[in-house]
Amino acid sequence: MSDFQSKIDEAFEKASGELAKLNEKLNKVADLEQELDKLSTNLNLSSSGLRKLTKDHAAYLQKADELNTVFKQIADNLSDIKPKQIEQKLSKVEKQTKELGEQILNVEKSVHSSIEKLKTFVFFIILAVAAVFASITYML
Repeated sequence: MSDFQSKIDEAFEKASGELAKLNEKLNKVADLEQELDKLSTNLNLSSSGLRKLTKDHAAYLQKADELNTVFKQIADNLSDIKPKQIEQKLSKVEKQTKELGEQILNVEKSVHSSIEKLKTFVFFIILAVAAVFASITYML
């Protein structure tokens, strides 16, 4: 009877150990699910940022188009002005053009910088998601 009892105890201890290991693995899976949820949230935030950046870029292109229209109007007006007035206005236009050009360059640099940062962020999000999937796959 004691041999039978020891076998039952041994089987119970073995089953308990296996259940503990299974519980650890389930906890790891739960942790990975949480991490995957965080990554999904970050990916959604990145997507929102990219949409905003796209809208900003469209606004930049619209402003550039408006600037071209203004330049055309300036050219039309200059043709009706006397030479001295032309020189004065030309100087003013050159100054404004230079300022607008600098503003456009600054906006362009900012847009390019934001795009590069966003690309890097999305790349790391994708790497993290891939790592989580690899971990889940490995655990299964």
